[in-house]
Amino acid sequence: MHDYDLTRKGWFETALQFADVIGHVSNYPYAYLYGMFLALSGHTIGRSAFIRYATPIYPNHFICLVGDSGIHHKSTAINLGLDVWGDMADEYQPIRSLTTSQGLLLAMSKQEGHTIVVLDELASMLSKKRQDFAADLMSRIVELYGCPRVAGNYTRNDPIEVKEPFLSFISASTTEWLRASVTNQDLMAGFGNRMTFILGDPRGDRPWPLLPSWEPFDWERLSSFKGEIRLDDDARALWNEDYLAFQAFQVKSSPFLRVMSERIPEKILKACIVICAWEGTDIVDAEILE
Repeated sequence: MHDYDLTRKGWFETALQFADVIGHVSNYPYAYLYGMFLALSGHTIGRSAFIRYATPIYPNHFICLVGDSGIHHKSTAINLGLDVWGDMADEYQPIRSLTTSQGLLLAMSKQEGHTIVVLDELASMLSKKRQDFAADLMSRIVELYGCPRVAGNYTRNDPIEVKEPFLSFISASTTEWLRASVTNQDLMAGFGNRMTFILGDPRGDRPWPLLPSWEPFDWERLSSFKGEIRLDDDARALWNEDYLAFQAFQVKSSPFLRVMSERIPEKILKACIVICAWEGTDIVDAEILE
């Protein structure tokens, strides 16, 4: 297992600035911070920007930081990331517990459909799915990943309808808890390939955490970013080449691995929207795509 360290190409300028603010505080993997930055940035953009890939792709991310308790400091990375998000965390009011599909839709209806779920332990939600009152929670989360035009629970007594929903999902778990609470059926049914499970090595012991290097982030600039994002000719050529190589890999893979990997192209496009928003461009060039 290797960390997505700062030498990787994906660390564009603003993501590096995010890592500079909190990367030194504790020994969590840098990969956690990259995932947090994509998720928080994508949620700030919302449905305002998209890439049309048959249907519109929006920049919402479902992430789960995976690591050992007390060693990887998953919750520390999550909470510091929310601190850097600043006023946006106050505006969007993350949901910190999730029990039922009805409860999720109700919370989304009160937030005009734009909702972020933040769970310190994903297994606490997954354990509820075995109970009758929460049996449809996983399928609802899978549905909302695709940002449908409308989502609802149309019961006779208490109907709920959410128009233009946008759901982001940040969570954490140990490997042991995931194995105990997630079945192969859950993964193959769509939850597994929508969630990005982020792993990495802790960066040595840190007996005493350091202070963040607080710097203001212009999150408002993402809120005003709007419109359709397109790939230029060079990016399309690179996309076509990599996509064909990816499909060749998929054909040779086991059915389980094939299902778990099938949304990688979609996740790449979601990341491209975030990078374009920070760079203030509506064109994905080959450098951004790489």
